[in-house]
Amino acid sequence: MIDTNALPMDAAVILESLRDELARQSSPWVNRRAAAAYALCSERFIDEAADRGLLKRYWLGALPRFKKSDLDKLIEKSAAPALRRGRKQQ
Repeated sequence: MIDTNALPMDAAVILESLRDELARQSSPWVNRRAAAAYALCSERFIDEAADRGLLKRYWLGALPRFKKSDLDKLIEKSAAPALRRGRKQQ
């Protein structure tokens, strides 16, 4: 473990940012913006999918959260109709 007190201030800030990012990447939970980025879609699509019951929305207080595994299932379901219609998968 690195002692951030022994580092210059800029290095300590960078190290803390890297730790935060690593924790976010390993978490199964994402916020609305990250869910849209993960699924390569708009935030509006995420909202509509949740409103229609296609994607489970979990609440952390007043903040919606989504599971990456639920997003993976939505992506698979969304790709299946396109494949049946003969569209190329990207």
